[in-house]
Amino acid sequence: MIIAKRTRFWLAALFIVLYSNSVFAQTTDKAPSAVKEQTSKTTVAPKNIEFYIKKAMANDAVVSEAKANVDFAKAQKYRADWAWGPKLKSTTLFSFVPANADTDDFGNNLDEIFSLDLGPYLRQSFQLGIPLYTFGRIRIAKKLAGLGVDVASLKADQARDQIVFQTVQAYYGLQLANSLNALLMEGAKLIKKELKKAEDERDFGESKMKTKDFRKLQIFDAEVDGRVLETVKLKNIANAGLRFLTAEDDVHVAKLDTKKKIEPLLNLEEYLKSAETQRPEVEMLRRAEYGVELAKQLAHRNWYPNIGLVSEFSFGFSTESVQNRTVCRQIRGSCVNTSDLRARRGDPLNFSSFTIGLAMQWEFDYWQNRGKSMEADARALSLAAQKKRALGAIDLEITKLYEDANEAFSRVEITKRRLTAAKRWRDQFGLAASSGGADIADAVAPMKAFFEARGLHLQAYFDYHVAIAALNRASGR
Repeated sequence: MIIAKRTRFWLAALFIVLYSNSVFAQTTDKAPSAVKEQTSKTTVAPKNIEFYIKKAMANDAVVSEAKANVDFAKAQKYRADWAWGPKLKSTTLFSFVPANADTDDFGNNLDEIFSLDLGPYLRQSFQLGIPLYTFGRIRIAKKLAGLGVDVASLKADQARDQIVFQTVQAYYGLQLANSLNALLMEGAKLIKKELKKAEDERDFGESKMKTKDFRKLQIFDAEVDGRVLETVKLKNIANAGLRFLTAEDDVHVAKLDTKKKIEPLLNLEEYLKSAETQRPEVEMLRRAEYGVELAKQLAHRNWYPNIGLVSEFSFGFSTESVQNRTVCRQIRGSCVNTSDLRARRGDPLNFSSFTIGLAMQWEFDYWQNRGKSMEADARALSLAAQKKRALGAIDLEITKLYEDANEAFSRVEITKRRLTAAKRWRDQFGLAASSGGADIADAVAPMKAFFEARGLHLQAYFDYHVAIAALNRASGR
């Protein structure tokens, strides 16, 4: 996060603030209480990290997309579950037909059409199909749809883990920014007060401060002002990030507690084992492997037909009818002419029919089906290689994050020892200064050591919390 990157840049300048805090402590004993008295009126009870994580998890702005993806996968599963259901198809045809249509005289039909001697014609058909046996296609489709729901849920878990990690970064980043900003603001106030005092003494010719030390103080004052601007910027960014993640109008975090004991890490094997069973990406790899196997089975099913029950009801209606025809029947070697022999059931314009029976749909395309089977086999081999590489990369990532967290844990203890030693050095100088045995020019080294150690200790706590959060996210804990 940006705070983690930027704070190291100016930690070396913290000794400026802390230098003034120690050297001029005897002249500013009332400053901290005055600041406390001023800010106590607007103090709001801070919230802990668990509160903001809970808020982030309930923020629709950051979790709605994952929810929508799960709903989409469930809708696809619903379709697969009902793939066996009856399917009704309706077709309606409306047209015009020539009057007295003659099936034997096409020219007569054209004459009727050109003379606009036409009549309406309506044809309606209903087809009902029910799959009976698909050689496992529907069963495989249901399993694939179920995998889709599982993967969508795992992706939602992955998104939530990312949100938790970002919230932890923003929370502890804001804590660090607040602590460093308070430190710089206090130091800036003390420096300006002492600088004003030194300037007044120089104006009246009473200054005992060397010109070299006075110029250093002026440079410190300008540099601290610049660092204050940076800390305010970082504080505002962290504040905005936490408000975005949690959808809170205002956020208040507790002070960064550097006295709280931090717990050591578990063994590396524990985190690796946890990732194998709890990390969403690992579970998605397993689902993908099973999905590719199902896809292979589905591709091989293309060699088999679909068997189902099909029924069709159709009827046609028109105000016109086919022209009557004279039919010659052979009766004992002679032909009998009839002028009005016409089978109504044979009229193509006015009819009704109903059909039901078993149907077999078979799309046999040897080259395409074989190609699909080969593609499925190749995808299975490719996924196996990807899974092996991905699991190795996850182990490597966890190992690196574990070492980062272990280093951060050790650095907390190291910076604590450094801060203790620097504090003793500062106190020793303070005693010498109060007894008149030390000069102000000698204050730079102990003050620089103390406040630089203090800033590094704050940074170490921030790094530890973020490193633990990253390790837990990578291991699925």
